[in-house]
Amino acid sequence: MPPRRPSSCTTNREFCETVVVEPTEEHPDAARPNEPSTLGTVVSLGSSIVGSIVVGLLLGLYLDHEAGTSPLFLLLGLFLGIAAAGFALKAAATRLGGGSK
Repeated sequence: MPPRRPSSCTTNREFCETVVVEPTEEHPDAARPNEPSTLGTVVSLGSSIVGSIVVGLLLGLYLDHEAGTSPLFLLLGLFLGIAAAGFALKAAATRLGGGSK
């Protein structure tokens, strides 16, 4: 029985092998596969900030609709969402900065 080839190999004559990437100036994170990438960190932080503000706004809109008040809970939800985004930003900075105040 012939050896199994990975699905990325397209012909019988082609050989696929695993390539080990050494760290270079262009790819300094190559030797640290368990650490989060910069892009992953930025996307996570951005979505957490936007999500906090959107949830605050939607909750404020809902409470305004139920209570019959116009901008009161919307503004309160906006400020609470911004505050939650600030806490998320501070937590990320503490985590990435090594725990300094």
